[in-house]
Amino acid sequence: SVPDGLTALATFAFSDDIDTNVKDMTAAMDDVSSIEITVAVRDVEINGVDVKEGQMIGLVEGDLIASGADLATIVTQTLKTLEDSEPELLTVFCGEDATDEHASTLEKLIQEIFPDAEIEVVGGHQPHYMFIIAVE
Repeated sequence: SVPDGLTALATFAFSDDIDTNVKDMTAAMDDVSSIEITVAVRDVEINGVDVKEGQMIGLVEGDLIASGADLATIVTQTLKTLEDSEPELLTVFCGEDATDEHASTLEKLIQEIFPDAEIEVVGGHQPHYMFIIAVE
């Protein structure tokens, strides 16, 4: 995932040999979870979640968690699956279809669920995913 790749990249050390870098970068990826919020492109039922084309969906580590029409509900249901992890940092990458209002709503929801976490909101400008969230 994007969060895995960025976390691994941040761990890379030019002074270390390849084996050490691979070990350290792989270990770093265990400390990050990836959430994606996007729009369904087809009707489907996965993991007991019924999805209709055009609905918003929330995924954690690629697993479908929630679907529906309301961004706040989808984000809340998705984030709550990680509630026990007590993250220190959540980095939100806003996609090209995310508005400032969407980003503000998302930031408030994260703050409610993880009040002690630091939140960074950045423009990722990625297509297809309204939000990609790295949870560390």
